[in-house]
Amino acid sequence: MNIQCFLSSAGLRSAFATVLAASVMTSVYAIDTDPGDWTAPPPGTNLFLLYAQHANRSVLYTNGQQTPNAELGSDVAILRYVRPVEVSGFVVAPQVLLPWARLRTGGVVAGLGNASGAGDLILASPIWFAKADAASRNSFSFAPYLVLPTGDYDTGQTLNIGENRWKAIFQFGGTYQLSQQLDAEGAVDATLFGKNKKFGASGADTLQQKALYQLQGSLNWHQSPGTLLAAGLSHTFGGIQRVNGVSLENEITTTKVTLTASTFVSPSLQVLVSVGRDLKVGNGFKESSRLNVRLLKVF
Repeated sequence: MNIQCFLSSAGLRSAFATVLAASVMTSVYAIDTDPGDWTAPPPGTNLFLLYAQHANRSVLYTNGQQTPNAELGSDVAILRYVRPVEVSGFVVAPQVLLPWARLRTGGVVAGLGNASGAGDLILASPIWFAKADAASRNSFSFAPYLVLPTGDYDTGQTLNIGENRWKAIFQFGGTYQLSQQLDAEGAVDATLFGKNKKFGASGADTLQQKALYQLQGSLNWHQSPGTLLAAGLSHTFGGIQRVNGVSLENEITTTKVTLTASTFVSPSLQVLVSVGRDLKVGNGFKESSRLNVRLLKVF
């Protein structure tokens, strides 16, 4: 696809931008897990988390074909509150996540403009069917998420942060202890999408998307009781989009790698830092670098 020729039409440019924004925000809000997430939090505590993410992209892929100098940068912040409780012997952790994001374009896609604002509100309630204890760090959990269409969305804008559609995400994951210091963690999830019936420049089109799947795993080394080092791999696939029933043939196939370090700087405050990048992309922007920082406060 010749992106510059494609962007010469205002109508096509708007539709193209909205599809890109939906793809990017799907990536931004993917339920990526951090090492240690599958350890059940203590019931009766409060957990407050602050996430900050910065990512750069300079190459756009369309069915495996590369368009260089297609720049897209994103900054995302997420506030997350978790209140774990015990129900019939199981740990249940109701929580709410509020994202904010900023998108910046450049190069051959600079005409798409920029966007910033509140993202879609996320509700979740993981359930631990098996939880770590003094004898073993093994755990298993089911985590359902509901994404509400509350984010900033304006059909008059080329890019939007909110997606103007409902989403449901179902995730299974857990930890398997390999040795005294080494764990293997893994997760599989499926995202189901509602329709965006105000799609496109005029808001008169309908965007649909097939289910999106993600497989992710990591090897975690417990350097000390409060310090963890990990290497992770993730693969996302599926999610073909349709506009007014016509397939865009834009299946997502993305493989990425991350390196993570976390430590408790005090008994109630944890700092986590991870870096990563995409290894292979079939459709969409390829991340050349990503930096995540997470603060966890237990009270």
